[in-house]
Amino acid sequence: MPRFRKKYRDSKRRDVFHQPLIEDGVNIRPSVFTDDVVATIKDDGDISFNQNYLLIPYKGGQSIISRSQIQMTDKVPDSTDEMKVQYVIGVDPAFSLKTNSDSVGIVVSAHRGEDLYIVHVVELEGQQKDEENIKETVRNLYNRYSVSIVNVE
Repeated sequence: MPRFRKKYRDSKRRDVFHQPLIEDGVNIRPSVFTDDVVATIKDDGDISFNQNYLLIPYKGGQSIISRSQIQMTDKVPDSTDEMKVQYVIGVDPAFSLKTNSDSVGIVVSAHRGEDLYIVHVVELEGQQKDEENIKETVRNLYNRYSVSIVNVE
């Protein structure tokens, strides 16, 4: 929101409103954001809802999912006719080579119905964060797990 406000501050084409969806426990726009809509939005998680709808900024280092909720697995259930397993790679890149910057996170997850399995995690730090190394790592994981989707932040 701060970058959006700064970008359009002097624009004649846009009005930027800095108003949360809920103030003092009251839904400010109930005609658009009904209780059902708000409940659905909240399903995305507290951090997302707080940032996007309550205008509470995310603090660096704050966990979106607690580490205790993430469990690795060596065995992913097989696909069935009713439920296919789909492998996905998620890449959170940090191309700066500074050793004190964020590391690059690469995660392979298996999705089967509503279940999600973390099957492989790679963390690249410092000089490992070379763009070619990142691409090669993703390519190798893509081939190893027959990945169908690669998401890059």
